[in-house]
Amino acid sequence: MIHLHFFGFPRALLESDPAKLSNKAFALLAYLALEGRTSRRQLAALFWSGTHDALNNLSVVRGEIVAALGSGIFSADSSSLALGKVQSDILESSQDPLKRFHLCEKEFLQGLRFRDWHMGLGGEFEEWLESQRRRFASERCRLAFELARQTLERGALRQALPWLEAAATDRFEPSEEAARWWLLTLGALGESALCKKAADTFMAVLHEAYGVSPVEITQAALELALSGDTSGCLALLNLEVFKGSKPVVPVTALPLLGREQEWARMEAAWQAGKTILISGESGIGKSRLALDFVRSKGTFWHVWGRPGDSFVPYTTHARCYEQMRLDHPDLQLPDWVRSEMARIVPAYGVAPAPINNEQDRLRFFEAQAQMYCLASLESKWATLLFDDVQFVDPSSSKAGIYLHSKFLPYKPGFPRSVFIFRNDSLKPEIEASLRDWVQLGLAEWIDIQPLPRKAVQQYLKSIDPRLEPLMSQVMRFTGGNPLLVLETAHALLERGLQIRQIQLSSIPRAYEITQLRLEKLPNQALLLARFAAITGEQFSSRLAQVALEWTWQRVASNIEILEKAKIMVGTRFTHDLILEAILEGTSEMLQSTLHLQALRALEVIGAPAAILVLHALGANQIQAAREYSLQAAAEASRLMALEDSQAHLTRAEELTLD
Repeated sequence: MIHLHFFGFPRALLESDPAKLSNKAFALLAYLALEGRTSRRQLAALFWSGTHDALNNLSVVRGEIVAALGSGIFSADSSSLALGKVQSDILESSQDPLKRFHLCEKEFLQGLRFRDWHMGLGGEFEEWLESQRRRFASERCRLAFELARQTLERGALRQALPWLEAAATDRFEPSEEAARWWLLTLGALGESALCKKAADTFMAVLHEAYGVSPVEITQAALELALSGDTSGCLALLNLEVFKGSKPVVPVTALPLLGREQEWARMEAAWQAGKTILISGESGIGKSRLALDFVRSKGTFWHVWGRPGDSFVPYTTHARCYEQMRLDHPDLQLPDWVRSEMARIVPAYGVAPAPINNEQDRLRFFEAQAQMYCLASLESKWATLLFDDVQFVDPSSSKAGIYLHSKFLPYKPGFPRSVFIFRNDSLKPEIEASLRDWVQLGLAEWIDIQPLPRKAVQQYLKSIDPRLEPLMSQVMRFTGGNPLLVLETAHALLERGLQIRQIQLSSIPRAYEITQLRLEKLPNQALLLARFAAITGEQFSSRLAQVALEWTWQRVASNIEILEKAKIMVGTRFTHDLILEAILEGTSEMLQSTLHLQALRALEVIGAPAAILVLHALGANQIQAAREYSLQAAAEASRLMALEDSQAHLTRAEELTLD
C-alpha cells in the first residue's frame, strides 16, 4: 500500500518503507490528490508554462514517481493522469474534524520553494499552491470553531476553551465570534482573571491581523464576563451557540410554546431527583423541550443513539466513550478499567481476552460505570441527556441499564439523567426496566402530545405574521406536530402562502413535505444524501470518496450544500424523519447499487462484519452475506453478545438453505 503525506515535509511510504522523491514529484502528486483526474496538457502547462518541452518534463517526473512507487500509483490513459489506489493524509482526515485540525496545523507541502527549482517549474502552480496553503490555514480556524461549537453543545464548557482560544487567536483569520464565546465561557465558569487575559490576547491578535478593535457586542460580552454574573454569561452563551440551529424558515429563534405543563412536570421530577423519560412521536418536539430544559440547569453531556447502531454490539457505547476520551484526555483511569474499555475504545490499548461468562461481562459493565463516574465528577455535569434511545444497540442498552441503576435513587454530585425516545419503539426488556423505575418512584415518564391550536397559532406568528390566517389549514395538515408545522410554514413561504399549490395528502406525513425540499437539491447533492441514508452510521467523507469515486473537494462541496439546505449537519441528518423520507424516495434499484458501492468500499476501508452483512443483503450478494454473517457471529460472541451471535448464525443458515 502506498501512503502519501503532504502536510509538513512531504514524504511517501511504500509498504512502510520511505521512498525518495523530488519536490517536483511531490508537487504533481499533491495536485492530483486534491484536484483528481487532470489532462496531461493541463498539467504540463500548469507546471512548465512557456517551455517547449513541457510534456516531456511531465513524463520525466511521472517516470521518477513510477520508478519509486510502482505503476499502480497512477490511473492513467492516453490523455490524462489520476492517482490510483493510494492512501493520503488529505483524504484520511477529511471526515474527522479533530484529525483534520491537527493536520492543518502543519504547512501544506512544507519546504517547497520555487526559487530553488529548475526546469522552469513554478508560475501557475505556485499560485495554486499558495491558494491551497491559505485555504488550509482558513480551514484550521473554521475547524477549531466547529470543534468548539460541538463541545459546547455537549455542555462541556471547560473542554471547549482550547478550541475557542485556537479560533480566536488564529494568526491568519482570528474569529471575533469565537472570541466572544471564549469570553462568555470563561465568565460562565467564573474565571474572571483568565477572561481579562484572554481579552488582551485576542485584541492584540485582532489588531495585528486587521488593525481594528472588537465590535460593541464583543465589548459587552467582556463586561458581562468580568462582572462575575456566571448565570448571565451562560444564558448569553446558550443564545449565541444555539442560534446556528435555527430552522430553515427565515427566523433567528423560535419560542418554546405550548409545553408549560410538560416543563412543570420535568421541574418537579428534577427537584425530586428522578430520572426524566420523554417519549412521543417523531418530530413532536421531544429533543427541543429536553435541550431547553437541561440548558437551564447548567452543563450537560449530550449523547444519542443513531440509526444503524443496533446491528453491531456496543456501537452506541463505543461512540459515546470514545467521545468521552477525547473530551477528557487526562482522565486518570485505573489500569483494569483502561484494559476493559479497550474492548470498545481501541485508543486504550489491546483488548483483554474475550468475554466468556457473566462475571466477565459484569466486570466490563462496571468499567464503563467507573469511567462515566470519573468523567462526570471531573466535568461537574448537571445532566446526562440521552437522545434517540430507541436506536441504541441491545448490548449498550444492557450496559446502560446497569450503569444508571447504580445512580438510582439520585446521588448528589452526579448528573441527573434525561432519556428521549419515540413512542412504542423501545425493546421490550428496556421498556420493562424503565417502567420498573417509574413504579418504584425513581423516574417520571412524560409523553409529549401535539401542540394545541393556540400554540400553533403563536408558532406561525413567530415565524411570519402572514402565516397566522392559515392556522386552521396548517393545523389540519400537520396535526400540531411542531416539525411538520415548521416544514409546512417553510413550504408556504416559498410558494407565496398558497396552500393549494402544495399537492400533499390531508394527513401529516413528513415524507411529502421533505420531498419538496429534496427536489430542489442538485443531483450530486441528492445522490450523496441517498448514499448517506443507505450507509447510516458508517457514512463519512472518506467512504463517499471511495464508494462514489469522488474527489475530496466534490464530497465536501456537496456536504456543504446539504448543510445549507438543513438536510445534514456534518455527516448526520438533521432529523431521522429526513433520513426516512430520503430512503422512501430512493428506488429499489438505486438502493441496491448504493449498497453494492458501500460494500466494496467498506471492504477496503474496513468495517464490522455485521455492517458488511447488511450491505451484502441490500446488494443481493447472497454468498458474501452468508460469509459475513458467520464472521459477525464470531465477533459478537467475543463480547458475549449471545443474542446477536445467534441471530447472525440463524441468518447464515437461512442463506445456506436459500
